[in-house]
Amino acid sequence: GGGGGGGGRFDLVVTAETVYSQTSSRALLACIKQCLAPEGSALFAAKALYFGLDGGTLPLRRLVQDAGGGTLTTVASVTEGVAREVLEWTPQ
Repeated sequence: GGGGGGGGRFDLVVTAETVYSQTSSRALLACIKQCLAPEGSALFAAKALYFGLDGGTLPLRRLVQDAGGGTLTTVASVTEGVAREVLEWTPQ
């Protein structure tokens, strides 16, 4: 079942700490794109970089850009300590 978008699709998908590797991030983007309603968006809350791994919000930006996959905007960021961001992705 889905929220508001009809046909089992969601208006909003929220993830946290899920983009720690580029391989999993690619799969996650594909999954979210299938689940979103036509005007839907997704929020990603994560570290800018996961040390020792190849993921984070910085690599996620490159993945979305390389795929020509819509708009990715910064909703919030924290720069003290470990840098973290909340990004909104609108695939359409």
